[in-house]
Amino acid sequence: MERSVFCLLLGITGLLLSDCSLMERYRIVSRENPLPASPDNLARGAKLYGTHCQTCHGANGEGDGPGRGELPVSNLAALGEKSDGIFSYYIQYGKNEQ
Repeated sequence: MERSVFCLLLGITGLLLSDCSLMERYRIVSRENPLPASPDNLARGAKLYGTHCQTCHGANGEGDGPGRGELPVSNLAALGEKSDGIFSYYIQYGKNEQ
C-alpha cells in the first residue's frame, strides 16, 4: 500500500513539475493534422524535415544522422503508426517528456 501511494505521489509530482500540464498534453495528443496528405504538403513536410530533423534523425528517420553526436536520438521509423497528435507532442516537447 505504501509503495502505491509513493508511486502516485511521485507521478503527481512529475506532472506538476513538467513543462506541460496534463490538460495541455491531452489537447496536443488529441490533435488532428489540419493539412491533407496532398503532394504539395508532403513535399513541404519533406523539405522541413530535411532542414530541421534529418541531421540528427537521418534520411529515413532511423536516428542515425551524422549530427546526432552522443545525443540519444529517437528512431522515428520505430514509432510506427502513432497519431498526428503524438508526433506533434514529440516535436513540441520531445519524446522523453511523456
